[in-house]
Amino acid sequence: MGFERNYQIRILSKGLYKNERRFYSTLDYLNNNNINPWFLTGFIDGEGCFRISLTKVNRTIGWRVQLFFQISLHEKDRVLLENIKDYLGVGKIHNSGKNLIQYRIQTFDELSILIKHMGKYPLITQKKGGLWTLK
Repeated sequence: MGFERNYQIRILSKGLYKNERRFYSTLDYLNNNNINPWFLTGFIDGEGCFRISLTKVNRTIGWRVQLFFQISLHEKDRVLLENIKDYLGVGKIHNSGKNLIQYRIQTFDELSILIKHMGKYPLITQKKGGLWTLK
């Protein structure tokens, strides 16, 4: 069919509301720096990462196993990660490369706080299956 600009009939929905464009931001879900707990769960569903790291320490000890939770975003979203950190009361924010920051929870005690939050406000995607195996 070719390019849309060559169509004889234009797609009407693209012409509607041209002057009323609404841009959405994750900051729309923050009220006075308070995060809606369901928003946080959904955000973790989309952007969060649960992982296990195996690191060889040395020849005598062997291996170190670490559990992590992290959210990596562009540095312009630092406010959101700081609000998540304040809401949960655990974790740290790290620079992670050019224009990238990471909110990370590493200790088992801190991870248990996140898991308790997930118990009250559960995930709904495939990540749910992986999270509950940590109990």
